[in-house]
Amino acid sequence: QICNPSMSPLIQVKIHFNPPLPPLRNQLMHRMPKGSVIKLHLDLQNGILEE
Repeated sequence: QICNPSMSPLIQVKIHFNPPLPPLRNQLMHRMPKGSVIKLHLDLQNGILEE
């Protein structure tokens, strides 16, 4: 199974998956509004919080 969370749902809709994605996943990709995905990158090696 291929799942790339960093890929936009608008791009995922254009991919033909074999075997097909579950119906609810496919429906989610078609109904998700543009700009509703947020990406966050954390660097935990440098410790941003005080202990």
